[in-house]
Amino acid sequence: MNTCKLTVVIPTYNCLSTLPKAVETVRRQGQAVEILVVDDGSEDGTQAWLQAQADLRVIRTERVGVSVARNLAIEQACGELIAFLDADDYWHPEKLMHQLALHDANPQLVMSFTDYRFLIDDQPSALRCFCFWPGFTRRLSACGDPQSQVFPDFLSAVYRENMIGTSTVIARRDALLAVGGLDPQFRSASDWDLWLKLARQGPVGVVNQPLCDYTFGRVGAISGNHERRAAAMKQILDRHAASVRMQPLTLLAGYQRWFSATADCYRARRAFGGAVLRELMGFCLKPDWPRLKVISGDTLRWLSLRS
Repeated sequence: MNTCKLTVVIPTYNCLSTLPKAVETVRRQGQAVEILVVDDGSEDGTQAWLQAQADLRVIRTERVGVSVARNLAIEQACGELIAFLDADDYWHPEKLMHQLALHDANPQLVMSFTDYRFLIDDQPSALRCFCFWPGFTRRLSACGDPQSQVFPDFLSAVYRENMIGTSTVIARRDALLAVGGLDPQFRSASDWDLWLKLARQGPVGVVNQPLCDYTFGRVGAISGNHERRAAAMKQILDRHAASVRMQPLTLLAGYQRWFSATADCYRARRAFGGAVLRELMGFCLKPDWPRLKVISGDTLRWLSLRS
């Protein structure tokens, strides 16, 4: 297999309304890359559109799921580096320039990622998504270079907070293969499990600029998805707990997030009393003022339903 610098991996299923725009944002990077699209059995005309794109390499699968689709692409990619992009997310024109410069300057990096913004009604939010992760933003602000950083040990940070947007990631292909890629057993949060595995392999780089627009709510806020997410979080926290066992505050912060995820399950069913109980359990693990505000809001909703 001929090697190249970078392969962009795009899994898709019935995303013809957004896929052409996503691909075009790759073309506009001004970089020589392999674009590898995994069409997982689309039935909306995607296959015909892909056949008309001379610069795309296509793998056709039949409903294997996004984790298996990405793993197949990683195995067959020609790139020494792999960039992930979902079919309904969009890169800013300078994204690859900044990230590839970081990798060129730090070839030991196993992966890098950037800040991003949520797309709401096809419009980028004014808020940068790193702002939703206070511990991580404090760590970034304490560093010297406000634009990019290399963290020799990033495992504890990503165990505490999953701040990484999949469509912002570039990772070394050899590192992805070494950790076995994504674990298909997780129907939710398989990407977070992958970042944790990669962070155990070496340094992680961060470009502190919003270089991707990320579609918000692609999964949908239904209780079944909340349940799957919470169950996957618990499995992943348990799987990687031994790696941070000497950092009790990191462990507590990770499991506090799981309690908040289980509270979301109750909120989705409008069972606010259960949400209060789960948030209180998380508060006992790691007290903080924002958690108290969440608990107060759920308590008021619970009381209003009972009155």
